[in-house]
Amino acid sequence: IIKEGETGFLIKAFKNGLYEKKLLKLVNDEGMRSEIIKNIENDDIFGRLSLGSIYNKWINLFNQL
Repeated sequence: IIKEGETGFLIKAFKNGLYEKKLLKLVNDEGMRSEIIKNIENDDIFGRLSLGSIYNKWINLFNQL
């Protein structure tokens, strides 16, 4: 769902230092926030995760077998 560095950040569990670093960068860097917001708006996550889209991916996969 999250595209690393484009629509957010993926941080492994219990990596508090890294979480803090990324969060502070996001809070303090308006340009980065704007870019991530723009990427989220353009991502069409709901289209990619819609029932119809997932159904079509499964059908295509079965047809390849």
